[in-house]
Amino acid sequence: AIEVPTGGTFNNDGTIVFFTNNKPEGHGGKETDSVTVMRVSTPYDLRTVSTIFQGGDPLIDIAGVTVTNDKRVMDIDFNNDGTKLFLTNLNGKVYPFDLKIPFSFAFGSGMSFTTGSEVDLGGEGELEFNNDGTKMYYIDGNENPTVDEYNLTTAFDISTRSLANSETLSADISDSAS
Repeated sequence: AIEVPTGGTFNNDGTIVFFTNNKPEGHGGKETDSVTVMRVSTPYDLRTVSTIFQGGDPLIDIAGVTVTNDKRVMDIDFNNDGTKLFLTNLNGKVYPFDLKIPFSFAFGSGMSFTTGSEVDLGGEGELEFNNDGTKMYYIDGNENPTVDEYNLTTAFDISTRSLANSETLSADISDSAS
């Protein structure tokens, strides 16, 4: 079950939705898996979902993350064709994964991670890309929330980022308000 949802995204045609879940161990039981995949009968209509896969935890199972807060997934995004998956964690790291089968978390689907390819963007936040993957936006929701805009010299390659702009948000984002 999605007990503490933190992020979500659709595939390109809205027939599959991916949710991240962040229920740490000790908060009402065992730590839950970080990614749930659901089929959407009517594209982009969440009233028509059915679970097709629950139990994905790429940060632990594929990237080998062991530090507690680093294991807690905050957001999910894909490149345009679904062959690259991006997960952000509670500490503001972004982990890129390669997918041989687009948008697939199935066992044996060929999901891979290159050790050391993660980047640290600060505190917990959400990640978005522009349509062609040459810009990346990171909303850092810590005490002084910011929106950071990065230029990517290679589309969807977060290692080629350079900070273009950072704007402080006027809203105070806090756990008590959520």
